Amino acid sequence: MRTLQMFFGLGVLPRTMIGHSVEKMLWMVGSGGNGKSTCLDVLEHVYGEGLFSHASLPTLLDGNVLNRMLGTSPIIGRRYNRCDEIQMSDITKKTDLLKRLCSADHVEYRRIKGNASSSNEIPFFVFSMNRMPSSRSTDEALLRRLLIVRFKYSVRSEDMDTGLYSRLCKESSGIWNWCLEGYRKLVEYGFKFPRSKDNEVEQRKMMMASGQQMEVWLQDEGMSPAGRTRLQNPYRVLLNTLWDRYKDWCERNDVDIDVDTPRAMAQMMGGGARGARGLGYVKKRCSAGVFFEVYSDKKIEFGV
Repeated sequence: MRTLQMFFGLGVLPRTMIGHSVEKMLWMVGSGGNGKSTCLDVLEHVYGEGLFSHASLPTLLDGNVLNRMLGTSPIIGRRYNRCDEIQMSDITKKTDLLKRLCSADHVEYRRIKGNASSSNEIPFFVFSMNRMPSSRSTDEALLRRLLIVRFKYSVRSEDMDTGLYSRLCKESSGIWNWCLEGYRKLVEYGFKFPRSKDNEVEQRKMMMASGQQMEVWLQDEGMSPAGRTRLQNPYRVLLNTLWDRYKDWCERNDVDIDVDTPRAMAQMMGGGARGARGLGYVKKRCSAGVFFEVYSDKKIEFGV
């Protein structure tokens, strides 16, 4: 609930007046009949229809530049943009553009019979979906921008309260105060969303469903390809040690291993399996064999 309150507190002021960079988008996930649409309909009523737009993701990420500019124009100056069900195929080929929209970078737009222009008055994006999309191409930079809220409980059609929306709309002033309290919490936290265990669990599930077992394992190990500072020294870990630990982790977590040899693992970590750069880890060789340089905030006992 805190995540929802803070996210919908973001629209209290125009995004360009917040004075902080908030690169987040909200994914509301759950099967039908659990209140996602009612929640958004009521908030749209509270904010006013003029502050919500409904541009679809394929329209905003259209490969045709002119179509994309025309499709982007309705969202300029709005506080929130609602998107319904999405497919990761809508995202993976245009991940950089989606991240620009999420970061409120200047984007080009054009109104019908108007001239081309650019603006950073981009709304915050909220997605309502029945199930989590998945893709092997979901990258870490995109995952960092996600706030995932799962609606876990569904109501049978015969038990639905058909008058709920109308009654909630009569409580607009109280709901607006709820949004204002969300904004005050944003100020208190420096416009950073507190860590949420539920959100981290959902991101982990998404990565696992996307076939990114190795990335999840590396997170569990606390390893990364780069240090937090230039002064931080890397640990050197033999490839065979990494391979053995990864196999053990897959077995303990009942996960299918996605590489069948240490060599394939080396390609995935250092290049060739996640694109030209792989996962970005530096591979070297010493008398004991091939090793990788890894960084961690905790002591790695199995380094060489």
